[in-house]
Amino acid sequence: MSRTVKILALVALVALATGTASAAVLRVPTGLYPTITSALKAARTGDVILVAKGTYRENITWPSTDGIRLIGEEGYQKTIIDGGQKGRVINFGSGLTRATVVQGFTLTGGFMNTSRNHGNGLYVSSSPTIRGNLITGNVGDGTSWNYGGGLYVARGSSALIEHNIIRKNILRNGSWNYGAGIYVDGGATPDIYCNQILENENQAGSRGYGGGIFVSGTPAPNIVGNVIAGNLCKAGSWNYGGGIRVYNSAEANIINNTIAHNVCSPGNWRYGGGIDYAGTKGTILNNIVVGNTASTGGGINAPGGMNLDFNNVWNNTASNFAGGAKAGLNGISLDPVFIGTGNYHIAYNSQCVDAGLNSAPPTAAVMDYDKSPRRLDGDLDGLQGDGAHIDIGADEYSISGLTVSGPPVIGTTVNFNITGPTGAAWSLLYSPATGNFFVNPYGIVLIGIPFGLMSAGVTPGVLPVPLPNVTALLGVTLHVQGIVAFTAGGQSVGHITPRLDLTFF
Repeated sequence: MSRTVKILALVALVALATGTASAAVLRVPTGLYPTITSALKAARTGDVILVAKGTYRENITWPSTDGIRLIGEEGYQKTIIDGGQKGRVINFGSGLTRATVVQGFTLTGGFMNTSRNHGNGLYVSSSPTIRGNLITGNVGDGTSWNYGGGLYVARGSSALIEHNIIRKNILRNGSWNYGAGIYVDGGATPDIYCNQILENENQAGSRGYGGGIFVSGTPAPNIVGNVIAGNLCKAGSWNYGGGIRVYNSAEANIINNTIAHNVCSPGNWRYGGGIDYAGTKGTILNNIVVGNTASTGGGINAPGGMNLDFNNVWNNTASNFAGGAKAGLNGISLDPVFIGTGNYHIAYNSQCVDAGLNSAPPTAAVMDYDKSPRRLDGDLDGLQGDGAHIDIGADEYSISGLTVSGPPVIGTTVNFNITGPTGAAWSLLYSPATGNFFVNPYGIVLIGIPFGLMSAGVTPGVLPVPLPNVTALLGVTLHVQGIVAFTAGGQSVGHITPRLDLTFF
């Protein structure tokens, strides 16, 4: 049997194994569903709504039906939901679990200007999965409580918010402007994983708290693996937490983030350019906190006695630490050596490589924002050293890569491109499920068991894969990952590639 035939047989087997073929696939804007709202009203649990590229001017109220997957076929760059300055872009009601998914959209044009503007882009009062979107250009412009420019996560929510870009959302003119990027209400426990939270602003008014993220209560949400950079708190008086503000007795687990170049200014009170943490519980571990600005604690303003360690806190204005916070026994203060201006990937010679605490991230947060495994052998010392060890910050340094040429459209050919050192042996694996198991000394494999071998070779390069024109594949998601290995210093070393999550269209 040829390699291509084997691949086609395996993909068909995956479609049957997932059972996705029994769900309905609703297409927008063709056929019966000219709008996303009309498709949502018709969808049932387990259905997939595939939205073609284009701009959809809608203010969506999600139905109470759980388990609908709403997917932009060609990703957020080409598929836009525009609220048209007429209210929220999406309002999620109660009763939804993480089986409800919104993926692959630009979500923009949300605008509210009443006295309580909560969730100007997305209001999340239950627990959906919000993945792979660009959330931008949403504005709260009221006189009092402007909370959550991009997203407001309400009490009782345990939403999964992962691999989004949350950028240039604005709260302005209110007495309280909290969480220009994300507001997390007390009693909410979202997992905020591997997002890029960039250039959000709390403007004007009297208070600007949490330019990137604001956390208001307990229990502790998980804020893990995010790049939180260039956010501003510039209200007239009190500006706390340019990157993250954890309020009063609130808690948060702040782990493996890169928190850079956030600013609290002007005003008489400017605390915690990177992190302002007013609680006494929670964790601050494995973070890069660099180049942030405030009058007190430009890096981290937090009380003493917290679980704060393994961070790289460097070159923040005023001071790296304030409020009693200390670096910890394993903390460092060194240039993290980013790849370039505005590029928060770390270079091979960064002291953040292999310098973190392996046990710090939750088990579910085992990849970085590029979907590289969260634990790799960055310094390639194999079994003669510490092997696969987690890096400090949001990026896990890697020498290997895996990309795909375009959306996996049935009846076409996609090209997988595997990169790595010349002469490295490689294997390409697939699974219908995600997973988390450790292969020493290479790192964490992110696909599930059982998995199959798609192909293998000794020269990294391009692998063309024809996709059969089988309608049962529509809406099926397949997970693909590679292992790249070679010999150095007489021992086997290597890396595991990022994971690709491919939904067939």
